[in-house]
Amino acid sequence: MHAGNVWNVDTGAGFNGRLTALDLRSKDFIQSDTVMYLYPGEKGRNT
Repeated sequence: MHAGNVWNVDTGAGFNGRLTALDLRSKDFIQSDTVMYLYPGEKGRNT
């Protein structure tokens, strides 16, 4: 989805992936640690 100069990028955080932010001008991206390490014990969609 593209809104307000922000693109939402799905990198599977609901399935023990990472949250990702992308700068389209520079093509740089920032990712969080893997969600399963940020929230130990949370199964997300992997129930």
